[in-house]
Amino acid sequence: MASSKQKYGEELIKLLNGGNYTPDSKITLRQAMLYVSQARDKLVRNYLWNSRDDMDDFIYGGFITSYTVVTAKDVSRNSYYATLPVRPIWLPNNEGIFQVGFPQDEVNSFIPMPTGAMQIYGSLDSSFLEGNIGYYPEKDRIYLYGLEESDCELLVKIIPAGEDLGDLDYFPIAPDLEMEMMQEAMSIAGFQRQQKQDTINDNADT
Repeated sequence: MASSKQKYGEELIKLLNGGNYTPDSKITLRQAMLYVSQARDKLVRNYLWNSRDDMDDFIYGGFITSYTVVTAKDVSRNSYYATLPVRPIWLPNNEGIFQVGFPQDEVNSFIPMPTGAMQIYGSLDSSFLEGNIGYYPEKDRIYLYGLEESDCELLVKIIPAGEDLGDLDYFPIAPDLEMEMMQEAMSIAGFQRQQKQDTINDNADT
């Protein structure tokens, strides 16, 4: 099946139209891509959550997208950070951010820390991380602990929210979940159409 959000959206429109893709569809392509994104994110969260007991450290590689980011200094906080290019999907313990590190040294990746960790560890030196670099997410940034350098290139591996991916970008979903994703997207589209119809009926003159 297709591998971009746009192609999946077109496929959803075909399914809803009985196999035909037409510009005057029941839903727009933009709506279709949104429903596909929502369906994909729901399946990814469920899959990873249900797999935790059996594969604590395993995340299907097809869900991950790698990005290169550059560090900068937050002068007001005297801290260094990198801006995330997309929103990670929500997972416990911020596991939507799979890995952070230097591009040339993926083996020694940075250590994830709880959000707001500087309030707890800020008065300590980096020895409590045994010489490693730590990071914690806050809004659209990751703040770094033990790395004090601007314009430093980092490799960030994220399980991105589908809505934040470009229309023609690779759309990360496990091949064996594609059909389930499309079925879920059809369900979301049907629910949205029913909600719209109910609103029209409620506002109709009697």
